Amino acid sequence: MKGITYFWNKIFYNIWQFNCSYPFIKYFLKKKRIQEFYRKRGVANIQDTLFEAVSYVMLPFSFYTMLLISGIIMLPIGIYVLRMLISYKINKIISIISFVLIVALPSSIINEYLLSWWNDGFLVYFKMFEKDSEKEKQKWKYITFFTVTFLLGISICLFFILL
Repeated sequence: MKGITYFWNKIFYNIWQFNCSYPFIKYFLKKKRIQEFYRKRGVANIQDTLFEAVSYVMLPFSFYTMLLISGIIMLPIGIYVLRMLISYKINKIISIISFVLIVALPSSIINEYLLSWWNDGFLVYFKMFEKDSEKEKQKWKYITFFTVTFLLGISICLFFILL
């Protein structure tokens, strides 16, 4: 289970890094008002300060991105169960509630358990990932990209197969 937790946190870390990417900060650095704002306050390194501010804002967005990814992974399973419930002539409201529970509940439990949202357990992993070499970070960026692409592709294929 440690390996799965490590892997999921590594993917979360890379999604967070992507959300805090340099082009986003570069956009703000071009704004004259922002540069004047930080100069008036005596900030020496505007780029680092902006990265810190953006990373603080992007952390919840990254959590919701991970929740969305795991929800999309659970979507074909939910569609399959929904189709089975409707085919057995079960009430449509009960079927829709079952669908939401089958998609939303497991995806939130997966993220709660693997990312340890409730006690900031992901921060331990973040500190560990910050110490990785640039080569290791680059390798995990590719792994994250291909993992997310693969999982979304499989989910989309299953979605169309089950419709």
